Amino acid sequence: MNTFTNKLFAFSLFATLCACVPFAKKESAFVKQHTADKAMNAVARLGVKVTGKEGTFDLCGASAISRNGDEYEFLTAGHYATVYKASTKETQPLTTLFPIKFFLVFESEGGDTPVTEMPAELVAYGDRGQFEDFAIFKVKTTRNIPLLPLYKGKDPVRIGEELVVVVAPLERMGNLYLTGHISKPEIKVNYEVVEVNIKGAIPTQILGLGIGKGSSGSSVLSVKKNAVIGVISTTSFNEMGHVTLSLCPMSKFHPFYARYKKGLIKVPKTENVSLLCENPTEECLELLKTYGMPIRLK
Repeated sequence: MNTFTNKLFAFSLFATLCACVPFAKKESAFVKQHTADKAMNAVARLGVKVTGKEGTFDLCGASAISRNGDEYEFLTAGHYATVYKASTKETQPLTTLFPIKFFLVFESEGGDTPVTEMPAELVAYGDRGQFEDFAIFKVKTTRNIPLLPLYKGKDPVRIGEELVVVVAPLERMGNLYLTGHISKPEIKVNYEVVEVNIKGAIPTQILGLGIGKGSSGSSVLSVKKNAVIGVISTTSFNEMGHVTLSLCPMSKFHPFYARYKKGLIKVPKTENVSLLCENPTEECLELLKTYGMPIRLK
């Protein structure tokens, strides 16, 4: 090449690179905004009503993951739908202990009614002793709800990987979109939280989220993977107030979901449940305290 040709080639290459950089940024911003919009519209709150009491108790987040006609499946944390007995290593659904009905609570699009409630049926729950902190609820609705994609790839999560999550830590304000990052790809040692070994959990930092309602059960998406990588399961904190949320990963979810789809997980029918427990065990007393003692123990 002569001198003029070299200069022309160098200028063309520089111009091409300059043009690509803002395009890449715009594309990344579009993907992030699309993920945010989908997450906000795919998330509901799981609530419960107790027989004999008015109002709905707000529990945790739930995300739409599957649809069949007018039936949707919502994914949430199993610890809000079950009780785990460490002494027997048994996971028992709350519906077998307590006269309750679950609801999914959707934000209203405006007006005087702040939320829309829809009856939800517990159709599957994981083995919490194996750190399968998942539950699936089914709801029928003509509402058009986007589905969150679940990550099925082999690429591991990485330190600093950008995350997004929709939660409701300020209940009356409704769903909020928050960001965060991976603190560590996984917990590699035995680490017990409420008598459950959460080895394999993904520690994360979610910006702006303190301890309170609205975090557990929420699906956390990786911006890079554009898919759910886990469900918020546990909160760990020290005396200085440092908070770390741990995710139950998709590697735990997919085997659980496969068993459910094969009909290997059965939820007992509970139409006639009228008492929380026959005996005032510690678990029962804690539930009574949580739900305002709506019934009396024998």
